[in-house]
Amino acid sequence: RFPACYPQVNPVDGYRIHIAQTLSEITGLDATNIYLFVQRSTTLDKGNWLLPVPALKIEGEKPNDIFPESVLLNKSQADGPFICFYFKPAELLKQVIPSVLQNCSKWGNNPLLGLKDPKDSSHRRKRVVIEFSSLNVAKPFHHGHLRSTILGGFLANLYEGSDWDVVRLNYLGDWGKQYGLLALGFKMFGDDKALEEDPIQRLFQIYVRIDQLMGEERKEIQQLEESGEDASKLKNAGLDEQARRYFKAMCDNDPEAIAMWKKFRELSIRKYKSSYARLNIHFDERVSESLMKEASIKAVERKMEAGGLTEESQGATIVDFSKNVPGKVGKAL
Repeated sequence: RFPACYPQVNPVDGYRIHIAQTLSEITGLDATNIYLFVQRSTTLDKGNWLLPVPALKIEGEKPNDIFPESVLLNKSQADGPFICFYFKPAELLKQVIPSVLQNCSKWGNNPLLGLKDPKDSSHRRKRVVIEFSSLNVAKPFHHGHLRSTILGGFLANLYEGSDWDVVRLNYLGDWGKQYGLLALGFKMFGDDKALEEDPIQRLFQIYVRIDQLMGEERKEIQQLEESGEDASKLKNAGLDEQARRYFKAMCDNDPEAIAMWKKFRELSIRKYKSSYARLNIHFDERVSESLMKEASIKAVERKMEAGGLTEESQGATIVDFSKNVPGKVGKAL
């Protein structure tokens, strides 16, 4: 009868029903309509439940003056446009403590919220996919990842406590030209023993070092071009081009390139699992950029183009969200 009301697992909902039914008997208004306006107080000095009086639309006596004595409530009093209702602590404890003892560690959870039809437990559970953390191979687990990890884990636990079918998803960044650059750096500065001891830190140090060298090369190329000199030789032999070729070899399943990439990936994942274990975080599914094959990407691109979602802009294929998202783009996204 009452929407989103589960007194069997949340005793406080019973108080809300009691208030609605009592006022219904006094005013003649529908109890369900009154129930919808009864709301939790945000501060204890305002009681436990609040009811905005104007919502009742009754004339004459003030509802708080006519609300009878109750076995569940200490008092009701007016506070501006609201009636404040205060629980009797002893009566609340009589309901809460048996519920805690019966449900133990599951107390506070509401398994009915996860059902597609709370009135029929035979119906399937609702499913939610929560993708969070999503680290990058060979990069440290920094504070930015920590925020996403904690929030994602917290949300997953909340939904799980409501008996949703929760899928915790970790999408690993493990593909791209940067891994070609990392492989080049490892060939120049790498040490297998140091890598085994602390893979993430060692790979990160190597990447920073090789990226700095590539940055210096780019400056040199820019200077040559600005002075009108030929920079093609440096471009063709430079680290940026070498990294591109190495990544091309990875895409072509070159055994040596793939073996090096797998080594970096597996060592990184092993370290990440240790960090997740310390945070009491686990995942149900792990996917990664490397699973997105070229053929699949092309198929999606063709489908988006056929659906009119993409367009050409300055030599690139883009998605203009202002044409595909209702309302203000920033707010919608």
